[in-house]
Amino acid sequence: YQNRKRRQYLKEDDQDPKNMDNLNPSQKRALVSRKKRPDRILQAKMNQMETKRLQAAMAGLDAELILNTEQGGLMEAENEMERTHKMSQNELKKFHLHEQTARHIFDLKLEQHSPYGMHYDRSGRYGILYGKGGHISLMDAHTLSLKKEFYLEQGESIRDATFLHNSTLFALAQKKNVFIYDDAGVEIHRLSEHI
Repeated sequence: YQNRKRRQYLKEDDQDPKNMDNLNPSQKRALVSRKKRPDRILQAKMNQMETKRLQAAMAGLDAELILNTEQGGLMEAENEMERTHKMSQNELKKFHLHEQTARHIFDLKLEQHSPYGMHYDRSGRYGILYGKGGHISLMDAHTLSLKKEFYLEQGESIRDATFLHNSTLFALAQKKNVFIYDDAGVEIHRLSEHI
C-alpha cells in the first residue's frame, strides 16, 4: 500500500511543473531520469506487439507463396498460319505435355446424376466430385483412386461442395441447408440458420 501511494505522489509531482522549484538538486536529477526512463511494462507490450506483427507478416508471405500458384497455361501459335483450335485433347496429351502432367488427365463418363462439379483441396491431392442428383465422391487425384462414395437421400440435390480446412471435412450446399460431412460420409453438422 505504501509503495502504491508513493508512486501516486511521484506521478502527481511529475505532472506539476511548480513542484520543480521546491526540489533539491538530487531530487531534480531523479525526476529528470525518471521522465527519460521508459515505462517497462508499456515497452514490453510494444515489443511483444511488434514481434507478433512481424510473425504475422512472415506467415502471410509464406501463405502467399503457397496459395498463389503460377498462372494457368495457354497455347500460343508459333506463326499466323498455325491454328490452335484444331488441336484435340488427345493430341495435346500425347505429343505436347510433359509425362507427369499428362498422367493427371483423366476422363469420367458420369451421366446418371449429372450435371457434375468438382473441387480440389488446398494441396491439390484430393478432389470432391458432386452430382446435382445427390452423388458425392471423394477421390485421390494423385493415384486416381476412389476414397469414399455415397449418395444422398432421394430428392436431395447438391448445389455446391467444397473442402473445409483439409480433406477430412467438407461442406455440401443442399436444397435447403448447408451440411458438413467428414471423409467417411458421416454428417457432422447442419447449418440451418446460415442462409
